[in-house]
Amino acid sequence: MPPFKIIIVGGSIAGLTLANILERYGIDYIVLEKHTTIAPQLGASLCMLPHGARILDQLGIWSKIEKMSMSIGQSQSFGPDGLPLGAPEPFGDTMAEVMHFLDRQQLLEVLFQNLQDKSKVFPACDVFKIEELDGGVQVALKDGSIITGDILVGADGVHSRMRDEIWRIAESESSEYGAAKMSQSIKCDYKCIFGIGKRPEGITDYASFKCFHKGRSYLISAGPDNKLYFFAFFKNSATTTHRAIPRYTSEDANALAAKFASDPLFNGITFGQIYQRIANAVLVPLEEYVLKKCFYKRAILIGDSFHKMNPLAGQGGNSAIESAGVLADLFKETLDQEKQPSNETIEHIFHEFQEIRRPRATGLMEMTKKMQKMEVLDNTLIEFLQLKITSKMGVDHIVPMIASGSTPGRTLKYLPKNIKNGAVALDEEVRVNPRDRSTLATVAWSVLMLFIASLSWSWTQLLGSSIATNFDKSGFGPLYVLPLAVAINTLWVIESYRPGLFLSPLVSAVPFNLAVTKLNWATIAPLYFALYIITSRGKSFYFPFPRAIDHLVAKSLLASLFIAYIPAALRVLPSLTQGERPDLSSNRILLASHLALPVLLHLGKRILGASSVKLSVGQRLFSSHDLKYLTRFYTLLFFLMSTAHLVLVSLAVPQVISDISALQIIGSWELTQFACLALAIVAWCLFAVWEMRRVDLTEVSLLTTFVVSTLSSILIGPAAVLFALWGWREHVLEIGRQRI
Repeated sequence: MPPFKIIIVGGSIAGLTLANILERYGIDYIVLEKHTTIAPQLGASLCMLPHGARILDQLGIWSKIEKMSMSIGQSQSFGPDGLPLGAPEPFGDTMAEVMHFLDRQQLLEVLFQNLQDKSKVFPACDVFKIEELDGGVQVALKDGSIITGDILVGADGVHSRMRDEIWRIAESESSEYGAAKMSQSIKCDYKCIFGIGKRPEGITDYASFKCFHKGRSYLISAGPDNKLYFFAFFKNSATTTHRAIPRYTSEDANALAAKFASDPLFNGITFGQIYQRIANAVLVPLEEYVLKKCFYKRAILIGDSFHKMNPLAGQGGNSAIESAGVLADLFKETLDQEKQPSNETIEHIFHEFQEIRRPRATGLMEMTKKMQKMEVLDNTLIEFLQLKITSKMGVDHIVPMIASGSTPGRTLKYLPKNIKNGAVALDEEVRVNPRDRSTLATVAWSVLMLFIASLSWSWTQLLGSSIATNFDKSGFGPLYVLPLAVAINTLWVIESYRPGLFLSPLVSAVPFNLAVTKLNWATIAPLYFALYIITSRGKSFYFPFPRAIDHLVAKSLLASLFIAYIPAALRVLPSLTQGERPDLSSNRILLASHLALPVLLHLGKRILGASSVKLSVGQRLFSSHDLKYLTRFYTLLFFLMSTAHLVLVSLAVPQVISDISALQIIGSWELTQFACLALAIVAWCLFAVWEMRRVDLTEVSLLTTFVVSTLSSILIGPAAVLFALWGWREHVLEIGRQRI
């Protein structure tokens, strides 16, 4: 019986990567490429990212790629006026390989030369028809030749002939396959001029630039040998699909370049000046899609024939490499057990590949779509955010996005790993198991918090808030809510520095403090928790997005907290010693203290930063420099809040118990607010533990959590419980993201 044979159509990055892996795995294959040369120079460049580099490293070719490429050490953004939006910052040591630019043709050449048996690669073989997919594969070439094999892999790019053939056969045999609907998912909203040229003066090695204009954006990166890699992205006037997507000529490219030649880019350089230096400029439509189905019977699509994304983030080639690796691993795993897999086994392999790759490719495509909208200043709000906020935030907010696209990448199961360690580990190297939270779970937890938020308002509306007990009259009511308010506001401020909440509604505590003045803590706190639950549902939130906050902020927490709340303490303590109701001046003093905390933290960070050693971006984001300060802070606040609870309860109970009744307890506004806050914190404890269980970071049961948090709220107070929870959570998250 002849050996199992895979026909790869297309000498693309996906096709040649698959060929290299199959050769190392001892699986027979051939590559059919329609061009007369295997690595034609088409004027395209490629950005290698860590997840692609890791697989090339396993194939033994990454060292060659490093020598012929140029790493991007820093990036700088410029506005429509050509002026910088922020200072350039180095990417640092976040990952073993961050970004490397090279010619696409160079990577193809290295992949081809790395093959031990080059006779299996056939140029000038244009496959135009699939003849057979039952029990085997037959393909017809334009010259009339027939090639047979066991599996067909279509790696022939965005305009895939094999995709058309699979759809033709599938539709003729099954009306439910849905090829027509899938074809309409191939959409185009942008076009791009790209090319390779010579650098003008002022562009140094390792530099990259982004330039933002209304309806268009530019990406320029330095390359080796004084090269310049250039991309100009233009938003189309309307979305086109599949066959209606236009093709462009060199005349179209020149006309478009002339129209925007005066666009200022950076350092006094215009688009026209750059375009004059491009040797082979090409204008192409930027199709975006991830097909719902990528296979039929014994034929499967990989690379751009299956998933295509905007090249802005450099994910296309790397995703093609990753797809080739996943498919090759599945082939080897199966062929080690079954030398001639049945149709059912092959379809099972293909379905597993589709289930692995489709969500990953979809996530990368959607991420790139959002990036492109931001960079072409798609609307007034986006323009404001991009020019005034995000582009000024520096690499601290760029690096996590790069990491989130790379850490889920897979390495080859059956080849040795020789990967340099950066500050960010791979998903497969850490204990935490990041994955998206289900919509159902997110809705359920959010609804629970919203229900709690409605309780205090609806309760007092139903029974009236004028009924008072000695608890209210004594002043212990507002006094007891004070430590809870301090605890909750402190949590809000700490979380506002969490990188994963950047550009979310939780990026500042100020709106929530202002909302409290119109409503109350018992309503706003659970509303915040609900927003947190919604915001944190993505898989990247727990990893690889950083857990750490700025270590200088963490170091400033204790001093800032005490300074912020001195005015409120000075107003409250005399009243307490005299047995009078504390006067918080309609909460104005307390509000001022809440608002002062983030301001003082910012000042503390600036003051400490002036005399501190500057950390690299990897150390700032992915180290545990902040943890000792946070631990000290949480521990001290835990003891302070539990002490305050015990003191206040011991003083309040004798005064309240003299005339207490069930109706008065139910009707007391302050008791109701306290009870709802305590309930919200218990629910928050349950969610936090459930979430840590979901991502495999703890085995603590929800029953244990409920019992402990409820009893602890009674014995030491909900404020102390909140700090104990958050201190535990910080350590669990940090342990979970360490390499195992």
